Amino acid sequence: MFFGKYVLPALVPLFILAILLPVFSQEPDSSGYSTLLVDDSCDGNQTETIRQAHRDAADMAHTALEIAQDEPSSIYRYAINWNSTAAIDYFGSPSSNFAYREHILRTLTLASRINAGWSNSGGDNSQSRPIKVTCNDPRSRCGIASTAYTDNGLDQKYPLVNYCPGFFQDLSSHSDAWHKMRDGPAPPDAWHNVRNLRSQASTALHELLHINSSWPSNVCAGGCADTLQDLDGGREMVWTYRAGLAKLLARRDVRAAAQTADNYVYYAMSRWMEVKDAAQYPPLPLGMEPGQIPTVERRQGGGGAWGATASRYGSGGYGCRGRAAA
Repeated sequence: MFFGKYVLPALVPLFILAILLPVFSQEPDSSGYSTLLVDDSCDGNQTETIRQAHRDAADMAHTALEIAQDEPSSIYRYAINWNSTAAIDYFGSPSSNFAYREHILRTLTLASRINAGWSNSGGDNSQSRPIKVTCNDPRSRCGIASTAYTDNGLDQKYPLVNYCPGFFQDLSSHSDAWHKMRDGPAPPDAWHNVRNLRSQASTALHELLHINSSWPSNVCAGGCADTLQDLDGGREMVWTYRAGLAKLLARRDVRAAAQTADNYVYYAMSRWMEVKDAAQYPPLPLGMEPGQIPTVERRQGGGGAWGATASRYGSGGYGCRGRAAA
C-alpha cells in the first residue's frame, strides 16, 4: 500500500497507521470511462434527463474523493479521510475498514468516470465500457421498481439500466433538490438531512453500482448489493436502503458496507453537501438500531460479492415505494 510522502517510524504499529493515514487510489486507465447507450425507447426529454442525472452522479462520486495534495503523482491522486464523520458513518471505523479501503476508493473513482453524452445505441458501440439504457421496461419490473432497475442478464450484449416512469415523474433533478435546500421552500435546517438531496442523480448512481463483474462497465467489483439485514432476531429482514440502514450496516459489518450500493450513494451525497455548499456534514438521519423496524416492501434484492447471493437483477428497483423513510 502506497502512503505518499509520509515517513513512517519503524516502531509504529501497522494498526495505528491504518487509523492515522489516508489511502491513495490508483488512477484507472483511459478505458475506465463507462459509456451510456440510450436506445430509442427514451424520448428526447427523457434522454437528456438521464444524461444529466449521470453527469450529476459522476460529480457526486468525484466530490466524495479528496485530491491527495501532498502526492504530485497522477498515479495516486485520490484519498479518503477515513477519520471523517462521513467515512465512519458509511464505511465503519478506521480500525476496521483497512482491508476494504482500496476497493472503496476504486469504486468511487470509477463511478466518477461516466461519458453521459453518448446516446445513440445504433452508433459506434466499440466503446470499452458500454451500458445500455432503456425506458420501456423490457423486463417488466417497473411495477416493483418505481424508478429504475439494473439487469445483468448474460442473454444480452450489454448490462442494462431501465428508467421507469417514476424516475421522471416522482424524482427531482439534482439541481432542483439542491436549489430547494439552498433557496427554499425547504426548512432552514434542510442541509442537516442528507435525504433532502435524493434525486434522479442518486438513483442513477445506485443503479450504476449494481452492474456486476460480468461486464467491462463494472464499477463496484462483483456488483454492489442491496444487502439484507436482520433487524429483529430473524423476524424482520430488510434491504439496506437509505442512510439510516446504511449507517447501521457500517457499524455491524464493514465488509458488507463496502459492497452495498446505498453506502456509496449516501456517502457521496453527504460529501457533496459538505463540500459544495453547506460547509458542514449533514448528520441526519441518524443510523437506525436493531429492533427499529422500517416499512420495507419485500422484493427480489441485488447480488454482490463477498458472500452476497448472486442475482440477475442488480436491484429489484431503486426508489421502491413503501421503503424506510430514513
